[in-house]
Amino acid sequence: MTERKTAAAVGGLYILGTVAGIASVILAGAAFGSPDPMAAIAASGSRVPAGALAILTMGFALALVPVLLFPILKKESEASAIGYVVFRGGLETVTYILIAACWILLAGFAPRIAGAGTADGAGLRAAGEAVLMAAEAVRVMTMFTFSLGALILYAAFYRTRLVPRWISLWGIVAILVELATGFFDLFGGSGTATSVPAWIHFPIFLQEMVMAVWLIVKGFRTPSGVTGSGAGVGA
Repeated sequence: MTERKTAAAVGGLYILGTVAGIASVILAGAAFGSPDPMAAIAASGSRVPAGALAILTMGFALALVPVLLFPILKKESEASAIGYVVFRGGLETVTYILIAACWILLAGFAPRIAGAGTADGAGLRAAGEAVLMAAEAVRVMTMFTFSLGALILYAAFYRTRLVPRWISLWGIVAILVELATGFFDLFGGSGTATSVPAWIHFPIFLQEMVMAVWLIVKGFRTPSGVTGSGAGVGA
């Protein structure tokens, strides 16, 4: 695969992953944000399992990005290339799989809890609450693996100028905010997905979409302003 095709594929995977992530929130976000998540999950029907499938789609799409970028990043720094594969291709993907597994378990627990009596359902509810807490803990860990992996990527992009430096700098600043949000959730938040306002994730979301479109339309750059296919793209 040429570098031009690789750039387009990376941009497309970023968009696919983002769309799938948004779909997971649309499908299941209301249930998990409910005052009684178990009752809401039980009433949501197939929306939570569908949300789990969307999470897996996002995870697998984004896991392919470091695989495609490895031979390109390796030219500048093998350590950066390996680090990006480890954090975003490995650790982050594992967290998405764990979250999806928790959601599938909860989709099975919740109807049984709703249909059981107070005494009979106590054990099931306790198990369901434990899975819910595990899903939230993994979500917080995902913020760290995602942020560190993205920081490696944008630092490498800044050094190599494979994309314009303003995109790389935007990514570095936005991902540092995202990393700080992870620390807030871990140490100062309420332990829920609503510990911080949703808009705080918008800068990195927008940056990734701008970068994705840039890669699809213009491809990678070199310091001289020439793509891997030899076509000039300007500054």
